[in-house]
Amino acid sequence: MFEIGVRFMREAAEAGDFRAQARLAVLYVHGKGVPNDLTNYLMWTRKAAERGAAEAQLNLANARGAGQFVKQDLVEAREWAEKAARQGLPEACYLLGNMTAKGEGGEKNWPQANEWLRKAAERGHRDAQFRLAWDCFYGLGMSTNNAEGLLWLRRSADGGWPPAEYLLASYYSVGAVGLPKDADKSMHWIRRAAEHGFLHAQFYVASSYMYGRDVPKDMAAAVRWFRKAAEQGHAEAQNSIGYACETGDAGYTNLVEAYMWYQLAVKQGEARSQVNLKRLIPRLTPEQISDGDRRVREFTPHPAEFPDLLSERSEH
Repeated sequence: MFEIGVRFMREAAEAGDFRAQARLAVLYVHGKGVPNDLTNYLMWTRKAAERGAAEAQLNLANARGAGQFVKQDLVEAREWAEKAARQGLPEACYLLGNMTAKGEGGEKNWPQANEWLRKAAERGHRDAQFRLAWDCFYGLGMSTNNAEGLLWLRRSADGGWPPAEYLLASYYSVGAVGLPKDADKSMHWIRRAAEHGFLHAQFYVASSYMYGRDVPKDMAAAVRWFRKAAEQGHAEAQNSIGYACETGDAGYTNLVEAYMWYQLAVKQGEARSQVNLKRLIPRLTPEQISDGDRRVREFTPHPAEFPDLLSERSEH
């Protein structure tokens, strides 16, 4: 039945139905019912985009902007992003806002960038809400407006966007942008960010449990959160979990695992791990070191993907 559906879809696409063209393009990129074929994906995406399919326009903007499957062309990417954004697609408004803020594919214009981010934010785009909040707080392309910034930050955090949860926690921690200093609310939001995979929040929660900072001291909980951050590639967390494996704070002692975590942290330049590794090596056999080196080679971090707003906004 699926094959029959694909045949009818192709016939409709060849007859000029932009919806069928856009759907057929997606089938080609996933190799579902048709061969995986990026050339056909791009061809049908462009046909659908030229006929006004907003999703296809956005897909073409992303492909052109990233140089994905096709030569990078930021000017064309921005043109397609604007076409899709003018149809009200939140992801396109967000993309166009970011490109305009950075001056990618055209003029750098912060006020105009914020107009597009606002359109995306009003349509529920969580990262657009977060970025617009940041621009309100720091007066990027607009006058500083903490009240509006908090409105967008709360919407983003309430929607479960980890960077917004983390930023809201940090403001409650010190009492900033009109918020009172509140350790309980700070811990609530930073824990939520950690639970949603935000690397720096996971390390902060781990450290809080280890030292009893705003929560009861709990080494088992600390180790659990250090491990989550370490598996994402956080160097200090890798050193911490290595130390826990060496000393037994992890609930067990495993010197080979400790060696692995120390080595991974050392590769990132973490200073304490260098000291810990030097102390540990004399306690290991050549076989244990070989096993540890194998584990290091096989380790692959699995970081959650979130934008680095600080570095993106720092050039303003």
